[in-house]
Amino acid sequence: MPVLWISVGMMVAISLAFLAVTQRFASPAGIIIITALYLVFILALVIGWLALPHHMMLQARKELLQPITDEYEQAVKEALPSITGDTATIVSGTERLSALQDRYKLLRDNFPVWPLEIMQMSRLGVVLILPALLSILPALFDLFTKK
Repeated sequence: MPVLWISVGMMVAISLAFLAVTQRFASPAGIIIITALYLVFILALVIGWLALPHHMMLQARKELLQPITDEYEQAVKEALPSITGDTATIVSGTERLSALQDRYKLLRDNFPVWPLEIMQMSRLGVVLILPALLSILPALFDLFTKK
């Protein structure tokens, strides 16, 4: 998490540096270009720090659940011939399938698949978008006051 905030700080510093260097582009078009570059930086940050770890966490969860899936499929194959058998065999096969299904759901639901919680992601979104919005405001103000 601290690395993510360092990245956000670096993005703010880069955007301020762009703004300082490009004072001659202080027109509304220049500020829109700088804001667009900032949004590209945000997209790169989100992909690098959220989407790629999310993909890796999904892969890890899939690998964890694969043996249970294989066992469930094997149990289904074993339970099919017992349908015509006695009631005790059917009940035991059903209980085994139910237990495997419950274990699968428990592991699936408790395995994290996002590097940040939803509340943290919404705060991050505000932190990333606020400087971009603030950089557009002076251009919009100048645009509306000149007319």
